Amino acid sequence: MAEYKAIRGHTIRTIDGDASPLVTGDIWYSSITKKIRGAKIGAGAWTSGGNINTARSQLYHAWGTQTAGQIATGNPPNTTDSEQYDGSTWTEVANINTARYGGSSADKGSTTAGLIFGGNPAGGSPWTADETESWNGSTWTEVGDLNESKRLGMGAGTSTAALAASGYSADSTVTVNAETFDGSSWTEVNNLNTARHSGGGGGPQTAALYAGGQPGTLALTELWDGTSWTESGDMNSARGDHDCMATSSSAAVAFGGDPSPLRPAAEEFDGSAWTAVATSSAGRYGSGGAGTASAGISVAGGASPYQATEEWTKAVAASSFTSS
Repeated sequence: MAEYKAIRGHTIRTIDGDASPLVTGDIWYSSITKKIRGAKIGAGAWTSGGNINTARSQLYHAWGTQTAGQIATGNPPNTTDSEQYDGSTWTEVANINTARYGGSSADKGSTTAGLIFGGNPAGGSPWTADETESWNGSTWTEVGDLNESKRLGMGAGTSTAALAASGYSADSTVTVNAETFDGSSWTEVNNLNTARHSGGGGGPQTAALYAGGQPGTLALTELWDGTSWTESGDMNSARGDHDCMATSSSAAVAFGGDPSPLRPAAEEFDGSAWTAVATSSAGRYGSGGAGTASAGISVAGGASPYQATEEWTKAVAASSFTSS
């Protein structure tokens, strides 16, 4: 058996109390508790955040972080409203150019940049949009259109390196098409293995995932490596019309969705398998998700549009080792 020093490069240090800051995998001896202690990722929990100003559902345009998030669009009715979150309060910012719902977004780490694309525009047929709009922190600008007009698909990446996949196409068929964005134009790439709409996804453009979806509520998970899609472990519960907070294709939390018994449920992905985690307080579908697998937000949603925000936190915690 390898010694701790051989693995970590140093011996276990002795300190009063616990290490600060806590870093996952760190080990120390506490002179106060007289025990060997370590830092590990906690189980995760949901807490209430601030309400948005305009209640809405079908809110797949959500991005940023838990303390600097942003939303745009939604229904009913289709809206151009956009709001930003500072960790406690939502503030209205500049509206987008084209009202819509059920589109997708990219740039999960910033409110000074963002990208929204696709969706269902106002005014009925056609029921899909190909418009893409870019956010620079103060204004929205229309940029290159999607090659395939679509709604209720998935989005991942950033405003200059985005990924869009699946959803309803313009003729209302469910598509397998995927596209990448370079900051100005979209390029078709390899298709998904299974056509679907209304699933949850996220991550970087070269390491994204897409889980669940419809029709017929699916549990399927597919991972994108920048070139192709590969099927991975199924979700524990099939669901559609939900969203994910995804750090990458190996770290994500899915929440909400249909059918109604699943709406409060959440589960976490580790790159190969899904595990049930803490249930959110409000069952809903059509929510927006932003942030990462360890710190994110679930925003609005529901049959009667909600204003609520819930914050997901999976903090590093200190724990004592026990002998067995």
